[in-house]
Amino acid sequence: MSRQIKFMSAFEYRARVKNNPTVIVPVGSFEQHGPHLPLCVDELLSTAVAEEVATRIDGIVGPSIGFGYKSQQRSGGGYHLAGTISLTGSTFITLAREIMVELAQHGIRKFVFCNGHYENYQFLFEGVDLAIRDLKLQNISVKCQLMSYWDFVDDTTIDRLYPEGFTGWDLEHGGVLETSSDAPHSSGTGSHGQGIRRPTRSHAELRRASDPPRAHSAVGMPLVREERQQRERRDSARRRQFRNGGSDPE
Repeated sequence: MSRQIKFMSAFEYRARVKNNPTVIVPVGSFEQHGPHLPLCVDELLSTAVAEEVATRIDGIVGPSIGFGYKSQQRSGGGYHLAGTISLTGSTFITLAREIMVELAQHGIRKFVFCNGHYENYQFLFEGVDLAIRDLKLQNISVKCQLMSYWDFVDDTTIDRLYPEGFTGWDLEHGGVLETSSDAPHSSGTGSHGQGIRRPTRSHAELRRASDPPRAHSAVGMPLVREERQQRERRDSARRRQFRNGGSDPE
């Protein structure tokens, strides 16, 4: 039995809603991810995470949002390769808002939005916030959590996957995580094909496939080290302030 609402009949869906399930809404994009991944990979990955979590908590998976906010060049995306179809911020906000309101009208009261596209997050937050306000005016109280599927990747995993240094989630576009995670779920979509468990090219080659031509690790790694050093200095200063009687650094 599928946990995705779109594959249920109206009667099956109505019966599931009576049990007060958590509904997990996958949110992706329609965006180029280089020569090795399908255009819908963000939606595929957020849906796969949503299905796994729904299985564990006896929840259901809501209708996915398959288009995202405008792909940004500085996040590894952009429009220099064919295929990207993006939404304006106002359209994306309205889409998230109305999906949540409609699901609440069905009787859903517990929501999770599982995001898979970096640029979506603030617009998703706005859409959900407006939906909650709309529902309060109807005396409908709901709970909602926003997350991106990479939020819970711990430091140990990052160190293992990125031994040369992690550039940050905003630049992890078509890279190690997305390519490795997509292989079991793509069912033959994309050029790497079904059954491939790891990228056929090195991480550096995949980065060059989607980054501006001048991008190079000799430029990027000093920036990463500097950012880390600045963060460590800030954290150290906050700890000293706390020890000296200041406010809690957290």
